[in-house]
Amino acid sequence: MPSFHFYPYALSLFVLFWCGKPVLTAQPSVSHLDSVTRELIKLTEETYGSDPILVNGKKYIIPHYQAQGHPFLLSDGFTKGNVFINGKLFAQIHMAYDIYSDEVVFNTPVNEDNYIYITPGKLAVDSFSLYNLLFVNALHYKNIALENGYLELVYQGKVLVFRKHFKSFIPDLSKKGISGRYSKAGRHTYIFNNDRLYPVITRKMLLDCFPGKEREIRSFLRQHNIKYSQAGTDQLKILFQFCEGFIHHD
Repeated sequence: MPSFHFYPYALSLFVLFWCGKPVLTAQPSVSHLDSVTRELIKLTEETYGSDPILVNGKKYIIPHYQAQGHPFLLSDGFTKGNVFINGKLFAQIHMAYDIYSDEVVFNTPVNEDNYIYITPGKLAVDSFSLYNLLFVNALHYKNIALENGYLELVYQGKVLVFRKHFKSFIPDLSKKGISGRYSKAGRHTYIFNNDRLYPVITRKMLLDCFPGKEREIRSFLRQHNIKYSQAGTDQLKILFQFCEGFIHHD
């Protein structure tokens, strides 16, 4: 059973990206942002329609387009989000996150009347925020035993806590014209510490990471009415803030 020790991280990217929470339907308030970020947002707003970074990439086609359901996070529509591509901020652009293919998709204007769906590829995207959730590129971390893709950054403290969102495709050959259906969205939680990724997908796996502290953690879950398998991001934040007290320092 793993016992965690503190390990320092270089997280300047997260600090810059999380300087302001994304607003889904309105332009972001930039009064509290540093001057560099304000200039980046201004530049993005002025050049969004023609920026080569947003139109370069490959055309996106929805996988299994005849399937019931959809492959996206939360909604099958595009919503406004923020994204860093090759270190450049694009604010409040129409985007979606395909959690089946693990691809970020942009609804990119070609001209005043026409749009195209573009995915920039995993090598280009550094991080993005959507639905008030922050996602980072797993390529920035060593020894993460997952396929290259995106992880929700749930908590940042002595350790990092990530969540992997996913869907699967369930084929159905018995119905004519319907290739199958998408599963409900799944989420797996991981603790990242000392360049290692520890799965804490179930409550038992969480408790196994903190031997001798099981009673305290169970009590905390009851007191805060947290059902671990259904916990939202905010609930996980307060849970892992509490669990940090059990982490040993070198």
